[in-house]
Amino acid sequence: MLKGFKILKVEKGSPAWHKKIKCGDSLLMLDGHFVKDIIDYRYFLAGEYLSLLIKTKEGILRRYKIKKQYDEDLGLVFDYLTLEPPIRCRNKCIFCFVDQLPPGLRQTLYFKDDDYRLSFLYGNYITLTALKKDDIKRIVRERLTPLYISIHATDPAVRSFMLGNQKAGELLDKLKYLAANDIEFHGQIVLCPGINDQEVLKKTIADLALFYPSLRSLAVVPVGLTEHRQNLYPLQPVTAADAKEALSIIQEKQIRFLQNFGTRLIFPSDELFLKAGQPIPPDIYYEDYSQLENGVGLWRLMAEDIKKWGSSIKQAVNKQKIKKVSLYLVTGVAASPLLQRVVDLLNELPLVSARLIVAHNFFFGENITVAGLVTGHDILKAIKPITDRGGFLVVPRIMLKENSNTFLDGMTLDRLSQEVSMDAIAIDSLYDINPLVFYQEGDR
Repeated sequence: MLKGFKILKVEKGSPAWHKKIKCGDSLLMLDGHFVKDIIDYRYFLAGEYLSLLIKTKEGILRRYKIKKQYDEDLGLVFDYLTLEPPIRCRNKCIFCFVDQLPPGLRQTLYFKDDDYRLSFLYGNYITLTALKKDDIKRIVRERLTPLYISIHATDPAVRSFMLGNQKAGELLDKLKYLAANDIEFHGQIVLCPGINDQEVLKKTIADLALFYPSLRSLAVVPVGLTEHRQNLYPLQPVTAADAKEALSIIQEKQIRFLQNFGTRLIFPSDELFLKAGQPIPPDIYYEDYSQLENGVGLWRLMAEDIKKWGSSIKQAVNKQKIKKVSLYLVTGVAASPLLQRVVDLLNELPLVSARLIVAHNFFFGENITVAGLVTGHDILKAIKPITDRGGFLVVPRIMLKENSNTFLDGMTLDRLSQEVSMDAIAIDSLYDINPLVFYQEGDR
């Protein structure tokens, strides 16, 4: 009997919603094809006219004819992004962030995937250790490119140790096969002092450079260590000296790659510059910003945005009269110098009072300084000493679970508002920080 893929949600206003397909129904066939996974699903739904075979939650088979825009989504949300359960990571990486999470979080946060489909569709980094022969053949046959690959080291012994998996040492053979079949990839190195730095780092970069142009970019990021590392390998954090040495190695290679390839190819994360006490490079340094998800160039982009935003917001506010508005901007430790510039610009505006709230990470440990891992309770601790509260508490949406108003520790934005007796508002970008908009929202 056909089981199909259970529909978790139907987006309101979508083609499937208009056909009255319901949550709890299951998709059996799409456009006359059995769907194996999300890759098949995305491929078969591209057309303007589709047929669907659906089994209702009551067990009744129904066929639907749907007309939609080319490449428009049907509006079906399934239990898994991959339709079927994603491929689970079988490595035991000594630096794995998931292993460093405290207990009591949402169960989905503890799941470690190593799924090539999520790599192709969403940019998730994979190690290639979970790939079967049929998977590799499918990647080549269906042109699933580019992929995003966690490298860490090309030395077989070092990589096997870091990933806790003897298969990890087969990396170069797999990369050769992918490159020979015109599959491009982006790479990632998590820098662990004393393990894959110094000479190992030099060798890794040199080995990977041989794969250009199949290798599109390579990021180097410092290992992230929380305070929840009981019974895990005793890793050391990246120090200022470690960061300076890594930057020296990377910058020397960049000069050569720029001459030979016309690209720097390898890019250190912003955190390495900050740890080394070195300035963030100019906009041109980051080329196409292909490694933003690894924190490469985020500071520069934000600095450029601040300039543009500052100019536009002054013009907007000067043209209109507003009542006084108070804004409290929340961020993590790492981004606080940049956000202070935003606060300073806001305080130059008439009738605007702005203040920066720097939330130290007590949930994961103060070694974790990025804004995206700040929790609701961290914000509460940061704002507790402030007694003259009022106005709006402005929270970057990256602190919240995707498509929800919930922080990593389970606190919601509404509960945070109640706890601090302020209106807590999540923003997606600097351009959402507009005193005119905040005043209008508060005045309704």
